[in-house]
Amino acid sequence: DMKDDLEAIGARGVDHLADHFGQADAPIIFSGACVALIRALAEKLPHLRRGIDPTDRLQEVLRHQTVAAAAALLTAELRSATEPDTCYLSWELVLTTQALGLDLVALCHAEGVKVDAWTYNLADPAGFSDAEWSEFSALMAIGPDQITTDEAMATEAAWTARQLAETDHV
Repeated sequence: DMKDDLEAIGARGVDHLADHFGQADAPIIFSGACVALIRALAEKLPHLRRGIDPTDRLQEVLRHQTVAAAAALLTAELRSATEPDTCYLSWELVLTTQALGLDLVALCHAEGVKVDAWTYNLADPAGFSDAEWSEFSALMAIGPDQITTDEAMATEAAWTARQLAETDHV
């Protein structure tokens, strides 16, 4: 997950990454918010998977334009020369756009791109509050391919426990 942009990394940095990962025989994915950087890496490392994170750009479009404009932007980025394997979207954005009638996950899936909803963390790793349960259940129902969390084991245990508790009450 590249936090810098192409200007900060520069050609030298891209070449360094290409030299270092050029012969990698491992499940590596380069991702980041800077489309130009991901494109540059795609040119140097076409055999490695790539991801994009258009969250900030989509939020900006939603602040100043329409939901349709956000859908058009995402579609264009998914079809770009980056050829992303995975689209990284904040979980809040996924839920917000769903409420506005735009299913970002379905849009990505229609383009053959997986979705990672990032970064969902419980306030208390021991379990879901009612509000968190509502959010997380809604997120799961939308169907991202993965959800990033800093507490994977705790979130999984809390999810399983809450599902069992919900089933027992039915």
